[in-house]
This record gives sequence, C-alpha cells and structure tokens, in this order.
Amino acid sequence: MQERAEKQEPGKYEPTDASEGSVVRFGIGLAVVIVLCLFAMRWVMLYLGDHKPVYGPPVSAMASYREIPAAPRLEITETRDFQEFRATEDATLNSYGWVDRTHGVVRIPIDRAMSLLAARGLPARTTAAPSGRSETRGK
Repeated sequence: MQERAEKQEPGKYEPTDASEGSVVRFGIGLAVVIVLCLFAMRWVMLYLGDHKPVYGPPVSAMASYREIPAAPRLEITETRDFQEFRATEDATLNSYGWVDRTHGVVRIPIDRAMSLLAARGLPARTTAAPSGRSETRGK
C-alpha cells in the first residue's frame, strides 16, 4: 500500500478505476432490492386492506344511523341543476305573468320591456332634491 502511495505523484488522479463488473452487479442488486420492496409493500397493503384489526374501541350503535345533513346540501348533479335553473329563469324573463295580482303588478318579456323603455325613455323625477343641507353648511 505504501508502494502505491509513493508511486503516485502529487496533483495527479487515481490511476485505477472501479471495476465495471462490480458497478453492474451493484446496479442489478439495487434494482432487485427495489422490485422486492415494491412487491412486499403491495402485499402488505393488500393484507391490511382485507384484515380489519380486532382490537380497538367497540363500534358505536350510531355508526349505522345515517342522518341527512341540514340545508344547504351539496349538489350532486350541478350541471343539470344549473341548466334547469337557467331554463326557469329564461321562461320567467320571456313570458307574461302576475307579480302581485292584488296591486296590479305584472311582468312582461324582457325584450318587450327594453323596446318600451327605448321608446318612452326613463321616468324623470317630479320633485326637486332637498337643498336645505348645502345652505346650512356655509353658515
């Protein structure tokens, strides 16, 4: 060993490399160990999934009782529900009907309301805004 150290000149690299065979054997061994670990983990997961532990607290009598949660509940078919909601909104916006029959309030289709508004214009205020505030501030 001292002979090798004496032959090596300072500042130079190691004259011998690792054996290719030993590197290949190590890589193959590592791959085999990884595959074996994967199979062992899969077996453990299957075993634990099939076998429930016997120990632990007893199952509650309420465990099988299923109570429906209070509103609002999660939507199961949100796309269909939204389409139905939009259909009822569109039907309301595009039809005539009573809003309040006792007071004589009706609804008209949105297109008709827009054309009437364009023809007649927006209603204007008939009374003047109170101006008492601006006069008292200056004094």
